[in-house]
Amino acid sequence: RIEELGGSIRGTYIMNGYHSLAVSRSLGDQSHKKVGVIATPDVGSYMIRHDDKFLVIASDGLFKKVSNEEVAHICRIHNDANTVATLLKDKALENGSGDNITILVLDCERKNSLSSLEH
Repeated sequence: RIEELGGSIRGTYIMNGYHSLAVSRSLGDQSHKKVGVIATPDVGSYMIRHDDKFLVIASDGLFKKVSNEEVAHICRIHNDANTVATLLKDKALENGSGDNITILVLDCERKNSLSSLEH
């Protein structure tokens, strides 16, 4: 769609003439709308079950460097949302993340318990 409308893709960037846009930051960017960038989100749902411990929502700064399995392992062996968020951030940095890292960890076992971290 982007190339059909005159834009191009170079690595992880969408190019519109001399202007570039990182795909992860593309939502709602008006200057790239004419080359096919859209702000239509992917939406899904998940019913939190009684045996779910944490829900981790994070940016690609985490998930490009830490696998789902590693995230799950850290969640399994710790009981505090803030500890989990901090350890996930540290793991992403240890694995070479140079991107912005945003991590939200919802403690599903304790109502109203949320830890957020930005690096």
